[in-house]
Amino acid sequence: MATVTQKMFTCDVCGNAADVQKWAFRFDGKRYEIDLCAKHSNALDKVVSGYASKARKATARRGQRRNSRRPNARRPREQAAKPGGAGAKSAGSTMEAGTSRSQPQRGKAAAKEADKGSGMRQVKGIYVYGVLPADIEVAGETQGVGERPGPLGIVYSDGLAALISEVDLPGRLGSPEDLRTYRGILDSIAIEVPVVPLRFGTVFAGEGLVADELLGPRHDEFVTALEQLEGRAQFLIKGRYVEGALTARREEDTRALQQAMEAISVDSVVREPAHEREAVHIAFLVDVDQEPEVERVIEDLARAWEGRIDVRLLGPMAAYDFARTDSD
Repeated sequence: MATVTQKMFTCDVCGNAADVQKWAFRFDGKRYEIDLCAKHSNALDKVVSGYASKARKATARRGQRRNSRRPNARRPREQAAKPGGAGAKSAGSTMEAGTSRSQPQRGKAAAKEADKGSGMRQVKGIYVYGVLPADIEVAGETQGVGERPGPLGIVYSDGLAALISEVDLPGRLGSPEDLRTYRGILDSIAIEVPVVPLRFGTVFAGEGLVADELLGPRHDEFVTALEQLEGRAQFLIKGRYVEGALTARREEDTRALQQAMEAISVDSVVREPAHEREAVHIAFLVDVDQEPEVERVIEDLARAWEGRIDVRLLGPMAAYDFARTDSD
C-alpha cells in the first residue's frame, strides 16, 4: 500500500486554506516570508504599492553572513552618489574598529619612498580584491589573504574604491585557503553593493600604484561595469547526471535550464563541462531581489529531473562571469 502525503498551506493571518500564496519581502535589512490568502495578499499589496510609488529605488541589502571573517560592506544612508557621478569623489568610506582611511595621496608618498630605496628588497605588497563605488563603509576587522594576513583597507580614486590588504613579498599566495578567503570577501560584499572582482592574485607594489595604474586608467570601464551590476549578483547552477543516466542530453538540458531562468535572469554564461557526468553548469546574472524566484525555479527543476540529474544552486556571489572589463 502506498502512502500519500498532502501538504496544505494556510494563511498565516486568518488560517484560510483557499488560494494561499507565499510572499517574500525585506524590511530593515531582514528577509521575511509569509503565507497569505487572497484577501490578505491584496491588503499587503495595496499597502506596499502605496509606499513603493513614493520611494526611491535602492540597492537591495542582505543580512550579514554568519562567517565572522567576512566583511560587512554597506552604503551610508545619507550618501547616494553613484560611482563617478556628482559627489562621488568626496563621498568617502570609513573603516570601523580603528582602521584608518587609505587615501591615494598617502599611497603615492609610500610609493615614492619605495622608489628612493629601490636597492632594497620589497617586503610588502598590496593585494587587490575588487573595485567598488567610493560611497561605501566596510565594518569590522576582516583579515585578507596570505600566510600572515592583514586587515582589509581601501584605496580611493575619483569616485572608485579598491578593496585591498597588505601581503608579504615574496610570499606564497594561491593556496586553497587564499582562494576561499578571496571569494568569501567578494561574495559577501556583492550582496550589499556592486563589486567588480579582479583576477585572483592581483598584487601591486604600493597603494599609490593601485590608484595610478589601476583605478585611474580604467576609471570609465569600472564605472560602466559597476552601473551594470547595481542591485545584481551571480547565481551558479550546476547539475550532475545520476549514475546510469543518459548523458547525451546535455545540450537539451542546458536549454531547458536557460528557458526556465529566462524570465528572471539578466544574462547567462554557459560553462564548459568539467566532467563527463556534468549535465548543466550555467552562471546567471540576477537582480538580488529575485533570489526567492531563483530558488523556486531550481526546486521545480529538481523535481522534474529527480532520479536523473542532481541540481545544486550556489549564490548569491560576486559576478565573476560578468564583471569583466575590456582590460581583463
